[in-house]
Amino acid sequence: PEEAGRRAALGRQDAAVVRAVEPDWLAQGASWRYLEQPEISQFYLALSFDSPLGFSDKQMRRAIEAFIDRERLVSTGLGGRGDGRRSPVPGGHPHAAAFDAAGAPRMSRSEAAQTLDSLGWERSGDGTRTRNGTELAFECLTQDTEVFRRIAGEVTRQLEGVGIAVRFGFEEPFEPFYRACEAHPEAILSKWLWPDAIEAVMGFSQSSCAADSGGNWQGAQLPRVDEVFGEFLRAGSEAELQSASRKVQEVFMSELPYIPLCAPMETYAVAPGVEGFAPLEGTLYPYYDSIVAPRG
Repeated sequence: PEEAGRRAALGRQDAAVVRAVEPDWLAQGASWRYLEQPEISQFYLALSFDSPLGFSDKQMRRAIEAFIDRERLVSTGLGGRGDGRRSPVPGGHPHAAAFDAAGAPRMSRSEAAQTLDSLGWERSGDGTRTRNGTELAFECLTQDTEVFRRIAGEVTRQLEGVGIAVRFGFEEPFEPFYRACEAHPEAILSKWLWPDAIEAVMGFSQSSCAADSGGNWQGAQLPRVDEVFGEFLRAGSEAELQSASRKVQEVFMSELPYIPLCAPMETYAVAPGVEGFAPLEGTLYPYYDSIVAPRG
């Protein structure tokens, strides 16, 4: 259900567990338990490498990323409960801490503006960026849910402020959205749903997944990214995995096959008297088979 339906379920008290809740939905002194943990999943913005706007240029992608305020996305899109770290690997992943964002520094906003100017995208009198009469404007496909709409709205506002126009189109999750992705839109705002974070990132960014049957819908073909994924797959010991995961994150944020945005918190309200439910660390999908709920 959407937000209104989830809030109503709490009020009726006719559910054992309600997922994706805000803590202030629970009345003062309510006997529902509120639980949360970092979700091993992430929203991201993918820009098509085939776009005539030039998204295949790394400097162009890095300039656009510089204008993204991730903390604002967390605040506006996720109610402040989320992770805006600059990495393709969410903070709840065991290899997240191996990466320090200083190892792959982002452009400053002034550097990004100068980069767009140097690529010919100069601001006109009304503030929009144009090149040879073409506006820096593109269509972006996303999923039609409340949280996607909030994040899409915030991305639109942030980029409009620097002269970049994004027009969002919405498709129902999941199959209609994925079918539309296979038509290779100019941009996609999505959120991967795969239990292994680095495997998911590989599927949406390595060259071998750029075919229609893969998840690299933006068509990224970046040898350095492919190389570090290969190193990660060959790693054996935990020390090797940590080292390889650090390199994956550093190279990814330098090359930006796509722009990581933010990761939500998993939040739950558990009804009074319900036993046997708690989120498992690192698990994207909750398990409900052990729940014992009171009858009536």
